[in-house]
Amino acid sequence: SGQYPNSAASSTVDTLDDYSIEVSSKEVKMNTATAISCKITEVNKEMTIAWSGFSSGDNFVQSSGSYNAETKSQTGTLMVKSPAVTEDKTYTCMVSSVANPSSSEKSSDVKLNVFSMVLPEIQAKAGTDVIFTCTVSDLTKPVTFVWYKGETKITSGSETQPLSGDKQISQLTVTSVTQGTTPYHCGPA
Repeated sequence: SGQYPNSAASSTVDTLDDYSIEVSSKEVKMNTATAISCKITEVNKEMTIAWSGFSSGDNFVQSSGSYNAETKSQTGTLMVKSPAVTEDKTYTCMVSSVANPSSSEKSSDVKLNVFSMVLPEIQAKAGTDVIFTCTVSDLTKPVTFVWYKGETKITSGSETQPLSGDKQISQLTVTSVTQGTTPYHCGPA
């Protein structure tokens, strides 16, 4: 299968007292591993970065990261190994001092939006026209679709419909399809 982006991110910075917490909300394809990050800057010592909002189990791995004295920063991550629509929620990054946790705790929320994607398999005779339809569900905002034939990005022939409810559809028309088994696939840009 070809490579295509599996997530899009937007960032916000919350300035909190003497240090800042930067978090990135994400749109991610269901069952595609992703890491949510929580970066603290303007910090003079190692901090503890922990996450809340998820159930314990093998699907989540959290890391506090290492303190970087040169950049005065530290990044913690919450790895979601196989996101399902049930993990479509807000997680909280909690930061506290290693030496005195209760006196310096701050937090910031991160939204993980998990969507599902369906591209049915189509069989066609060589030389016929084919329309591939890719449906993305469980969206919170419209996405831009990218189509591929194998590893090659396709730059024309697709049409994307506007977001309707939580679904969006993109169609790719291939005229005079060639013989072979090179897969076509789509994904959000």
